[in-house]
Amino acid sequence: MAIRNGEYDLAVESEGVEIAKFHWFIQENRSTDRRQDITLIWRSSPSGQGVPGGTEVPAADLYKRNSQSQPGYEQALQAAARKEYDKAIELMKKILAEDPKDFEAWSKLGLMQFLKGDAAESEKSYMHSLEAKPDYVAALVNLGNLRITTKNFDGAIESLSKAVELQPVSADANYLLGEAYLQVKKGSKAVGYLTEAIRLDPTGKADAHLRLAALYNAAKLKDKAAAEYEQFLAKRPDYPDRKKLEEYIRQNK
Repeated sequence: MAIRNGEYDLAVESEGVEIAKFHWFIQENRSTDRRQDITLIWRSSPSGQGVPGGTEVPAADLYKRNSQSQPGYEQALQAAARKEYDKAIELMKKILAEDPKDFEAWSKLGLMQFLKGDAAESEKSYMHSLEAKPDYVAALVNLGNLRITTKNFDGAIESLSKAVELQPVSADANYLLGEAYLQVKKGSKAVGYLTEAIRLDPTGKADAHLRLAALYNAAKLKDKAAAEYEQFLAKRPDYPDRKKLEEYIRQNK
């Protein structure tokens, strides 16, 4: 309830064993409640017990750093949460100087640099993360988001397409990939990913309705645009331009 902007992991455990993890990157203009629906497939082990085997479920994307590095890593995250980005970056760089294979720390460093406004260094850090672990979805999604903000849309599509391939249930990856396709005027491809983002996270990705409505309006499919606006207002009843959207709905529904 009332989740703040930031980067989050939702972990699922069975009998004390982590069997799946879902990554969130929340960057909204207003505080909001978040809901994440998940689907798990139960597979019995050969012995007949229900605990899934390691090859049957996704492994957690957590780097196993040593006990000396972990406190500094946590301090860096705490500093970033307080928006003390210079301190957080300094602490994270110390950890990476000792262990450059820490893909999770590279990705977190990239996010801190992004939030500080240093896009060039942020991209370098995400690339280091992906060199260490090419299938690290968190770094792929954040890199895609960064590239959208720097208008490198082809690069964003490359990164986000891989993220969606690796983790189709990521609402963030689907939403951002849809946005990237919109920016390069490929609306037919954008529709599928934006719609999937809404299905995966109906409330958190409500803004996807606005993007779809704009697309449909440009294509002169005003009835479809009105339907998207209507669904958006049902999820964002306090939207500042509510009256403007209601008038559009009235004229075109």
